[in-house]
Amino acid sequence: MKNTLYIIFFLGLIITAIGLGYRGEHIKAGDFNSIITLIGLTIIAPFLIYFGYSRLKKNKKVKKETADKNKKFQDFLYTSKKSILKLDSVEIISIDNKPADNFNTTIANIQENNTRKKAPKEVKINLKYKGKKMHYSFLTTKNLYDLKIHLALKKETYIYDNRGDIYIDFSFLS
Repeated sequence: MKNTLYIIFFLGLIITAIGLGYRGEHIKAGDFNSIITLIGLTIIAPFLIYFGYSRLKKNKKVKKETADKNKKFQDFLYTSKKSILKLDSVEIISIDNKPADNFNTTIANIQENNTRKKAPKEVKINLKYKGKKMHYSFLTTKNLYDLKIHLALKKETYIYDNRGDIYIDFSFLS
């Protein structure tokens, strides 16, 4: 069924091209034929309407899902207990599953700076919260040294706790 629809669509394109006077690369172009062109456009029109409609429907669905996620996140922040987290107690474990100790040499610094500058990297950290050591991961485009500098300059950020679900505000890293 789907192949038949593709064949009809491309047949409509060919008929429209013929009606416009196209005859091929080495053959002299023909005259414009309005009836053939209209027949071709009539065949193509339902497909174009369907493609446009489905694209609008998909965009509307994506916008709705994004709005729902934002609303859930705002509700999470509203119902969570907000505390201050001292960033000097944060220990960076790894960036993109590479240990933080891996970035100590000059060659490693050059390689890190030259590869995937804008690609988000997963950063895993250890921190102390409520007297317990916990692991947390987040995405950022910063390299290790920029990350350390930002954490040292900021000194503290907010941590949101909603019955065990934790969110740390690292928005200053974007």
